[in-house]
Amino acid sequence: MEKRDLNIMLIEDDPDIPKLAQLYLKPYKETEFNLVWVESGEDALKFLTDSRNLDVILVDFQLPGINGLETTRLIREQGIRIPIVFLTNAVDFKLAIEAMKLDVEDYLLKEEAITSVLPSIILNVVERIRLRDKLAEAEMNKLAQRERLDGIKSLIVTISHELNNPLAALKLAINVLQRKQVPPDVASYLAIMKENTERIESVVAKLRELKGDKVTAYIGNIKMIDLSE
Repeated sequence: MEKRDLNIMLIEDDPDIPKLAQLYLKPYKETEFNLVWVESGEDALKFLTDSRNLDVILVDFQLPGINGLETTRLIREQGIRIPIVFLTNAVDFKLAIEAMKLDVEDYLLKEEAITSVLPSIILNVVERIRLRDKLAEAEMNKLAQRERLDGIKSLIVTISHELNNPLAALKLAINVLQRKQVPPDVASYLAIMKENTERIESVVAKLRELKGDKVTAYIGNIKMIDLSE
């Protein structure tokens, strides 16, 4: 597994907590944790003004000045989407609901989080975000594919309408000529024309029933829509 670095901010006014966190955030599962400690929400906001190179923010609720909830609110109001783990000293469901409204990734008791499980907590948050982003990207790709397919189908409908009358007239003329006495070479040309006309009709029909926009190599850098399915 490739080694990776994760940058963590801890917003906490008790100097013993970052010391504990640093103790537990030793290299873990090929991950190097870089801890940034600030003592208040104001200091965190100042830091984020200059740098947002963070993977996770740990926010304690009890802070001097603005509390952890207000700090989280101000971070989000600045459009900063860095994952936040909210830490408290006691379970408070009302506070938990308010924190979740601010799109925090986790709401944990500090005494349970700042332990040997801290690396796992952070890695779980990072992995959750990665999977969520991957799913969102997949959905965006699906949407783009659907929009592209709708555009292709709209173009195909327009083209098929333009082709219908000329193809019908050409087939009728070929049928009329084939019922007459014509030289063998002319009959051969008529057969080729009829075959190609039917082939064009078949391609147009397949295009109208197109279910995907898969393409395949044709000549050089030219690609064509794959109608094999």
